[in-house]
Amino acid sequence: MRPADLMGIMTIKDHPILVINSSLVTDKREAQLYEFVLGEDLRLLECAYVESVSNGVVVPLRNEPWSLRGLLFELNHVRVNPLLDNTKILSDFSVLLENSGVYVSNPPSVDLMAMCFKPLGELSNVVRFYVTIHRELVFLSSSVKLRRVK
Repeated sequence: MRPADLMGIMTIKDHPILVINSSLVTDKREAQLYEFVLGEDLRLLECAYVESVSNGVVVPLRNEPWSLRGLLFELNHVRVNPLLDNTKILSDFSVLLENSGVYVSNPPSVDLMAMCFKPLGELSNVVRFYVTIHRELVFLSSSVKLRRVK
């Protein structure tokens, strides 16, 4: 299955979505890539393991929230469909990142080619996340200092 086919019944051309390419965080030196498809509400629609980047082999995960339980991922990059207006979904995603302590700078304007390759802009820090059983992504950042709350 190719990344463009990842959505199944829903088609990329009809809905603003984010495709997040990420690496599984492990103690091994091998990269294990995953792609997460987020809908307009920024909840997980589908997830796939990228078996071979060079051959475009993507294996959809079944029962995503449960099969991803206990796993930590690091965001590599985000893709959008440049033919759609992605302003709202990118803005909402930026707010989620900023709430976790990661700031977005230099976002591209909609008429630049950078919208295809770097739609968010530049991130201030490494972003890690995990998926809840409710299909929500929880973002973590080392820039947030833990403090005691009374």
